[in-house]
Amino acid sequence: MRRRGASELADSGQEGRGPLVVTGLEGGLGASSLAALCAAGRARARRPEAGAVPAAVVVDLDAGGAGLDVLLGIEHEPGLRWPDLRDAPSDLDGVQLLRSLPTWRGAGVLAMDRRRSGGVPSALVATVLTALVAEVEVVVDLPRGCWGEALGEAVRTPAGTTSVWLAAPSIVSLGAGQRAAVASGADGLLVRAVRGAALGPQEVAAHLELPLWGVLREERVVRAATEWGRGPGRPLRGAAEESRVRRARSRAASGPSLVAAVVNAAHDELRRPVLRSMAAAGGRRERARARVPA
Repeated sequence: MRRRGASELADSGQEGRGPLVVTGLEGGLGASSLAALCAAGRARARRPEAGAVPAAVVVDLDAGGAGLDVLLGIEHEPGLRWPDLRDAPSDLDGVQLLRSLPTWRGAGVLAMDRRRSGGVPSALVATVLTALVAEVEVVVDLPRGCWGEALGEAVRTPAGTTSVWLAAPSIVSLGAGQRAAVASGADGLLVRAVRGAALGPQEVAAHLELPLWGVLREERVVRAATEWGRGPGRPLRGAAEESRVRRARSRAASGPSLVAAVVNAAHDELRRPVLRSMAAAGGRRERARARVPA
């Protein structure tokens, strides 16, 4: 697998690229949220016409999870999930599949089904990814522990696959990264910023011998939004906010990578209404104090 620089990953106009595969080296880092935000960012950048198929899709391959649709708050939306594709033909129509998927922030979502257990055959994964990559941009949420196995090989079936790992500055991530490197390796690394950590992002990247594509800061409001059933972000409200997101992504794309830029922009957009609410509450308290007689 060829290593790709940040500028290649950030090139939104490139056609025919294989899937972007996102894997967290340990649990709780937000790899699934990152994958979904990347797909939403790619879909928004391409702006499909009304009624057209989504311009990007995120594919959930974590058979042990609750389902990516639950994380995104769309578990009640109609559309196909992986169990519905078990009898899919080898010449699967990618456009028809895209029309049958639920969407989140403009991106198609192919998720596991929390009500129907079981993994996905690797041959089916290869068939589905090949069909989707031929039509739109694809982001894959690949669980840790699949490197070198049949599922990991199936994900790499489409040509031009780019793999990025999300790590923490911890011994657990370093150990998982070393084990994964023996099986397959990755093209780049994103590191979750942790206050007070003994290791810095550059040290983690050097230890794993990977280029550092970006540093993702912790955002408690993102976690809270997920718990509220809103997913790790919120729909844009109006042209002004949309313009701010576009400018933020444009500035950041020349630095680390578009994946970091999309996450940072989404975090900023989610934090802004929270801060406005806090400021409004503070103003109400000040007015209440002013009405109290001395």
